[in-house]
Amino acid sequence: MLELTAAALAPHLAAATNEYLLSVKTWPQFGQARQQTRLRESFAVERQIAEAEAVGGALQPELARRAFRATDLQALKDEFLQRQVAGLRVGQYFYEAIEGSLTGARFTVAELKQRQVRPEIRRALPAFKIGASTFRDLEREFRPAAHLWAAHAWMNFDLVPPDIAEYLAISEVIADQLLSVHIKQYGPLLPRGTKLWRVPASLRALLPPVPIAVEQVPPGSKLLELLR
Repeated sequence: MLELTAAALAPHLAAATNEYLLSVKTWPQFGQARQQTRLRESFAVERQIAEAEAVGGALQPELARRAFRATDLQALKDEFLQRQVAGLRVGQYFYEAIEGSLTGARFTVAELKQRQVRPEIRRALPAFKIGASTFRDLEREFRPAAHLWAAHAWMNFDLVPPDIAEYLAISEVIADQLLSVHIKQYGPLLPRGTKLWRVPASLRALLPPVPIAVEQVPPGSKLLELLR
């Protein structure tokens, strides 16, 4: 369960909320709390440096920057970017699985996974030079955040969603679909008992209806029906 309260949706806390969500998406296993914390610390220091450079104050940017480099947090940057690319490919996989299921397309899970590592993708994403077997491992690792990454792929943003509440609302609808999709000759898309990073029920009630315009949906997509 995501550790979010209603206050997390406040505009002035959007940066901190997104940093928390990024940490969960980057290190989605429930036993990866240490990695999640280290990444959030990295974000917090960078944010403090940016604020000090922008408006001045008691914190000296150079001191903060030297302290930042003195830790191993700087070393997380390259790994963070690589894992973001991996997460997006896993998100695209789940996105396409839902879309294919809703449109009645015939495909196997192996074919769907192979699409995520096809040569043109690997050429366009040098940080993602992995094969099908490695992708299978990543799919299992990133599975608890499958809905968060699928919503990320659908909304097609970089690191910061345009609206946190809308992003969470879309991810929740996608989560419900992921847990119900069955693929012929394979079974449930997600194994029974899969635990996801879901929004707490108390907060879910506060999320807005998902506003999806027809022109936002890719040609031929059935995701409009999914997200209504």
